[in-house]
Amino acid sequence: AYPLVMVFIKSFWGDDGFTLSFYQEFFSYNFYYWSLFNTLILGFATMFILLAVGFGFAYMTTRGPNWLRKPLKICALMPLCAPPYIFSISLITLFGRNGIINNFFGMDFNIYSWTGVIAAQCLAFLPLSFMMIENVLNSQNPSLEESASDMGASEFTIIKNITIPLAAPGMLKAALLVFVMTIAEFGNPAILGGRIPFLAPDTYLMITGEGDFNMASVLSVVLMVPCIIIFILHNYILKGKGYTTIVGKPTAVDPKEMTPVIKYTMLAIVIPVAIMVLLSFAVIVMGAFVKIVGVDNTFVIDHM
Repeated sequence: AYPLVMVFIKSFWGDDGFTLSFYQEFFSYNFYYWSLFNTLILGFATMFILLAVGFGFAYMTTRGPNWLRKPLKICALMPLCAPPYIFSISLITLFGRNGIINNFFGMDFNIYSWTGVIAAQCLAFLPLSFMMIENVLNSQNPSLEESASDMGASEFTIIKNITIPLAAPGMLKAALLVFVMTIAEFGNPAILGGRIPFLAPDTYLMITGEGDFNMASVLSVVLMVPCIIIFILHNYILKGKGYTTIVGKPTAVDPKEMTPVIKYTMLAIVIPVAIMVLLSFAVIVMGAFVKIVGVDNTFVIDHM
């Protein structure tokens, strides 16, 4: 609690004691409004994308073909092995102005944009969403879906009326974690954001560039407010609701073949993301052992 309390006090305490001037300054400049607005847009966009992608990965690793389960799980968990900003570096290598994919296909794609920041955040925090949702899908009793199928329900109906409602706690926890981690992440928005203002990089620059700890504290307090609101909403939504299906050890059932529509829809979501995760790690490893990755791919060990 000490760091949070000290930041809060610093936002109200200047050289002459208690003051509201720092908050007045914050609410006087449009730049700070845009910084807050952009931060919230980034948080919600990443959250909604990763709910869909995380559910896709979790569903395929728990209900999909056996031969695909382990490879997809490895791809979903690989970002845990690296700091988030690794994906900024790899995306620049792939899609930068002289990027490998841009040059190969003759494209003029600008990675220093909203697309780049959101893509990097989604790749970085995919494991958080995946692990939360996979955990609740694994804990669901398979007899419920089996019974619904025996009674004539389609796989889409089962997902909509049984799987997703019972996975609500895990999905809400995934949404909360992804939102908080996304808006607090400094590296990816700072590297790929270009001229787009975000609160986390602005807070860092306020300290290192201007040495203004009071305004940096104000930005930090403002950054905490949406996190607290999301946390309260999360607890309010789950309050008084029970999600226990059948206590005891789930009864084993024979795995059912996924319907083609569901299978290919899920694959269309997870395969491109899995490829991007693998490509990101590949160019990082490649860059460590070539002269200039994508420009001069002569093998060297000088960097190591």
